[in-house]
Amino acid sequence: MKADVTEQGVLIPKEMLDKDIKQVEIRVESGRIVVIPIEATDPIFNLGKSPVDTAMKDAAARHDGYLYEKWPGIGPVRASVGVVVVR
Repeated sequence: MKADVTEQGVLIPKEMLDKDIKQVEIRVESGRIVVIPIEATDPIFNLGKSPVDTAMKDAAARHDGYLYEKWPGIGPVRASVGVVVVR
């Protein structure tokens, strides 16, 4: 396939990439441009996939407040890891 080079660069057609690819790394190796798909392995992409059902209707908004009430001695630094234990 040939492609024209514009002021912005070269467009790679979407159909040349896997449909699940959301991001690529582009680098030059031995004088060639290499496009490497980046898989979404960052744990941030898993947030919200398995929500916990609790009786608390405002748990998302008051997340830190519930942590401080449950364990009053902890401060924002330790609470910022995002772990909520519901018993």
